[in-house]
Amino acid sequence: TRTDPRGTIVHFGYFETTHYAIYTIPHGTRTRQIIGRVPMEPPIENLPFEHSFALTEHYIVLTEIPAHTGSSFHNFTFNSTKDTVWRVVSRDTGRQVAQFTSDPFFFFHHVNAYEYGTELFVDLVLYLNMDILYDTYINVILYHPEKLRASFCQSKLMRFVLPVEKPNTRVQGHQLTPKQCLELPTIHYAKLNTLPYQYIYAVAFRDSTASQMFDQLVKIDVTTGAYNTWQEQGSYPGEPIFVPSPDMTSEDDGVILSLVLDVNRKGSYLLILDAKSLEVIAKAYLDPYYGPFGFHGR
Repeated sequence: TRTDPRGTIVHFGYFETTHYAIYTIPHGTRTRQIIGRVPMEPPIENLPFEHSFALTEHYIVLTEIPAHTGSSFHNFTFNSTKDTVWRVVSRDTGRQVAQFTSDPFFFFHHVNAYEYGTELFVDLVLYLNMDILYDTYINVILYHPEKLRASFCQSKLMRFVLPVEKPNTRVQGHQLTPKQCLELPTIHYAKLNTLPYQYIYAVAFRDSTASQMFDQLVKIDVTTGAYNTWQEQGSYPGEPIFVPSPDMTSEDDGVILSLVLDVNRKGSYLLILDAKSLEVIAKAYLDPYYGPFGFHGR
């Protein structure tokens, strides 16, 4: 599900293995409206793995990677010989207006997307293969953290540019920052989803050779690739949440919230950081309790 700055909710579903169903819930209503059905062409045998999609002011972007469902969650398949297919759908008509291809990859999360002239800028966290899907199993986390680390440290923050007026072309992404080993990206979502933006916040592995789980928060400037980090020994942060200041004057004027597992105290705390500097403002301890430590922390 994506929500634009006007409060309109957009999402998609599957109609068997033949069509995408695109729907919206206009701001101020509770009524779902189907705006179109997009044929899956070329036809596919099994549903694609699509954990998220991208939204711009006028378009929906479906990023169809060559990962597909099987008879159960354990039977997902990834075909590295097939391309990733990008489907650009009009939010007005619900019809596909352009299609692109790129090299195969795997991903969970789009960061943001926006229009620049006749091009769409689509940002996401990319992996070269699907190993990460299975390396987040609890037995891997507990007994083979090196596999988890190796999979997460494939991740790259990438931007793909889709030229809407030149459909059926091949596109290639470029890396936005040298920082790798990151996931669960967020932005000032309420204001800047579908619009140009500057800052991303995410969890990361501090050490690509030693960290056993996310042990760092990172702020990335997508216009320069520069980044800043927060970390403390023995602290494992969860998904960051950006909260803007009531009278904000800049994109990063606000705070970052993250639920942190503190193995030294054997408990958890809510971390509050200055979103500009990543300096600690406060910690709210949950002693003697642990907060759930998971893939998403919202």
